[in-house]
Amino acid sequence: MSKEHYHFIGIGGIGMSALVRILLDKKIAVSGSDLSTSTNVQTLIERGAKVSVGHSESAIPPQATVVYSTAVKKENPEYQAALKKGCQLLHRSELLAQLMEGYKTIAIAGTHGKTTSSALLTTVLLEAKMDPTFALGGVVDGFNGRLGKSDLFVAEADESDGSFLNYHPFGAIVTNLEPEHMEYYKSEANLQKAFQTFLSQVDSSDHLFCCREEMGFGPEKGISYGFGEENDLQILDFHQEGWKSRFSITFEGRHYRDIELALLGKHNVLNATAVFGLSLRLGVPEEVIRRALCHFPGVARRCQKRGTVREVLQLDDYAHHPTEIAHTLRSVRKAIGERRFVVLFQPHRYTRTQDHFQAYCRSFDFADHLFVTDIYAAGEKPIASVTPEALIEEIQRVSTVPIDYLPRQQCAAALEEFLRPHDVLITLGAGDITHLHTDLFKEKPPKKFTVGLIFGGLSAEHEISIKSARFVNDSLNRELYDVHHFGIDKAGNWITGDEATHHLKNSTHVNSEKAQPLLSKEVVEELDKCNLFFPVLHGPYGEDGTIQGFIEMVGKPYAGPSYRCAAICMDKVLTKQLALASGVPTLPFVSFGYFQWLEEQKEIVEKIEKELRYPVFVKPVHVGSSIGISKVHEKKSLEEAIDYAFRFDTILMVEEGKEQCRELEFAVIGNQHGEISVPIPGEKLTDGAFVDYEKKYGKNAVKTTLHPDLSPEVLKEGQELARKAYTSTGNSGMTRVDFLLDPDERWWFFEMNPIPGLQPLSLFPKIWARENLPAQELMDRLIILGLHRTREQNRHLIPI
Repeated sequence: MSKEHYHFIGIGGIGMSALVRILLDKKIAVSGSDLSTSTNVQTLIERGAKVSVGHSESAIPPQATVVYSTAVKKENPEYQAALKKGCQLLHRSELLAQLMEGYKTIAIAGTHGKTTSSALLTTVLLEAKMDPTFALGGVVDGFNGRLGKSDLFVAEADESDGSFLNYHPFGAIVTNLEPEHMEYYKSEANLQKAFQTFLSQVDSSDHLFCCREEMGFGPEKGISYGFGEENDLQILDFHQEGWKSRFSITFEGRHYRDIELALLGKHNVLNATAVFGLSLRLGVPEEVIRRALCHFPGVARRCQKRGTVREVLQLDDYAHHPTEIAHTLRSVRKAIGERRFVVLFQPHRYTRTQDHFQAYCRSFDFADHLFVTDIYAAGEKPIASVTPEALIEEIQRVSTVPIDYLPRQQCAAALEEFLRPHDVLITLGAGDITHLHTDLFKEKPPKKFTVGLIFGGLSAEHEISIKSARFVNDSLNRELYDVHHFGIDKAGNWITGDEATHHLKNSTHVNSEKAQPLLSKEVVEELDKCNLFFPVLHGPYGEDGTIQGFIEMVGKPYAGPSYRCAAICMDKVLTKQLALASGVPTLPFVSFGYFQWLEEQKEIVEKIEKELRYPVFVKPVHVGSSIGISKVHEKKSLEEAIDYAFRFDTILMVEEGKEQCRELEFAVIGNQHGEISVPIPGEKLTDGAFVDYEKKYGKNAVKTTLHPDLSPEVLKEGQELARKAYTSTGNSGMTRVDFLLDPDERWWFFEMNPIPGLQPLSLFPKIWARENLPAQELMDRLIILGLHRTREQNRHLIPI
C-alpha cells in the first residue's frame, strides 16, 4: 500500500467503515464522504477521519487512494473526480485483500450467517487473548473493525458482486448457499461455480468448514458440519430456552455436551458449531470457546433488542432474504411464546424482491400481523410490477397471516396506534427501517388495555368469587391496564362503575338497588368500553363456560379457560371419562340425574354398593369449592347425602374414596398446541381427611406446602399425568388439576377447577410465585394466553 491517504466514497457503510477503523489504527490518514452523518460516521470522525456530507468533486484530496464499493455508481461525482485527477481507485474488496497480506486470514462466506459467524469467531479469539485483526459486516460491542497484534485476520467474504474471489484465505467457513444476487450471477450454476472457485483458493483444508447440507453440493475438501450423521462435525441435539440455545456436538471422536449459546435458533447453532470446530483447530481451549459463546453480546441489527416501552418489546433485524426471515421469525416466536408478534417488513431492492416474490409467501407464517412498507431501492430504478401491494397480494394467496400496507412515512404513527402491552415488534430489512425505533413512542407510550373484571355471580360460590376477584384486581398492573369492574348479584343482575368498585373492595356479596339486567343500555355501554375481560366467577353461570361463551359472542378476548374447556372441566363426570380415555387413572364412580334418582333410588343405591367400596364421596357434578360434598361410610347415610347434594346440582356422582391419600394440586397454564407449563404441585396437608368448605376457606383452613416430600420420579410421573389430563379436555388458559396420591404412591385423578381459587392463601398463585412468576406477572401471563387464543380463532375466520 504505497499511498498514505485513503478517501472512502460512502465512508459510513458497514463494510467500508470496518476498513477505515483498521487504517486509522495503523495511523494512516483517512477522509471520506457520506450522504448523512450517521452514528457510524460520527464515531469515525471522533477517531480522526475527515468526513464531508454529500458527494462533491472537491472532496477528493490530490494523490489519495480512492476506495469505492459496488454500490457507488460510475456517475458519482467523486468517482469521476478521482479519474480526472489520476487517483488510484480501489474497490473495497481489493483494499481488504491488501490488508490481509501477511496474515492468516479466516474468511466467512455464504448466503446467510456471515456476519454472525465472523462475529462469533472474533469474540472467541478475543476471549482467548489471540488479538485478531477483523473486518465485520456488523457491529459487536461498538466495533466492526480493528487492527490486532497477532497474525490472525477474520473477515467476511462478500459474494454479492463476486469480489470474494479476490481472497486467498488460510481458512474459511462456508455457511450455506442459496440463489441470491441473480442480477450479478445470472444463473445458479454461475453462483455455485463461484463458490467452488472460492473453496479452491482456501490454503488449509484442516481449517475449512462447510455446511454441505445447506450448500446443495459437496466440496471435495474441508470439514463438513451439520445435523446429519454423515458430517465430520455433527450436532447431536439442539433446543432453545427463551433467548438462548443449547446444543451438543461430536468432533474427532470427542463429545462436547450442553454448549450454551447466547443466540436464538437452529441457524445460529449451525453458525456456532462451525466456529467451535474451527476454534479448536486454531488451538483455542474448549472452556474459552464455551465462555465466549455463552456470553456473546450479539451483533447490531441481528435480532437486536431496541427497547421496551409499556411491555412492548422492540426488535430489529437485517433479514431481507426469505430464508433469513423465516429463520428469524421462527426463533423469535419460540422465545416470546404466545405474545402478539408484529412484523414490519421493508423489502430491499426491486430486483431482489422480484427474484423472491413467491418465496416470501411462507416466510412470515410465524407472525401474528404483518405490515409491509415501501421497497428500499438502494439506488435501483423501480420495476413497474414490483410493488408492496403486489407482494401483499402474493402473500395473501397462501398465508392466513393478517397483512396491511403502511407507507414508510406513516409507519411510526400507525404502529403507535396499533401496538398494545405485551406485543413484540420486529423490523426486518436491509434498508432504513432500522431508524423507525428512534421515532417510535417518542411522544406517547402504547395504549393500555381496558380490562373488564367480572365477579360475584349466581352460584353458591358467590362470596369466594369476590375474594378471588379482589386478589386479581390488586395484582393487575395499572401501568398496563385500566380496570373496569362488573359485579353480578345472585339474581343475575349487573352493577358497573363506582358501585361495582365499592362492592368489590368492601362487600362480601353483590347486593345493590342499582343492579340492572345484563342487556340494559348502561351495562352494554360499559362492556363495550373494554377490549378484554377477566372473568373471576366460581361455579355455575361463570366457571362453566356460560360467561366465556357470552364474551366470545361479543367478539372480545378474555383471560382464563375457554368456554369449551370451562364447560368440560366443570363437569366432574366428563373430565373423568376424558382422563380415563387418555390413560390417566381415576377412582371408580357412579353418576345419575335428579329425576333418575326420584324414579330409581333402589336401583341406584344397589349399583353404588355393587361397584364401589365405602367410604364414598357424594358430589354435585357442576359445583366447586367442596360445596354440597359429603363423605359417606355406610348405606344409611347415603340417601341423605344424595338428597343434600341435589340442593346444589341436578347431576351427581358418587365416587369411591381412598383412605389415607394425600391431596396434591397442579397449577397448569398454557394453550393447546403451545407451551403447557406444569410445575411441581402444592399439597394440602390433610392427613388423609376430607377437606370441606370450612377447611378450605374458614379461619382454621387446612395448611398447605409448596414443597411436597416426594421423590423426583414420583413428582415427574404426577406432572406428566396432570399434563395428560389437561390436554385430554382441550384445555387452554389455566386450570387447576387435582390428584390423590395413595400410600403406595399411585396417582389418582381427582378433579379440575377451570377458575381455581385466586387468593393470597390459594395454592394456584402460590405455586407460580414459587416458580418466580409473582401474582402480577401471573395475571399478565393469563391475559397473554387469552389474547393469543382469540387471535388463533380469528386467524382462520377468512371468507372463502
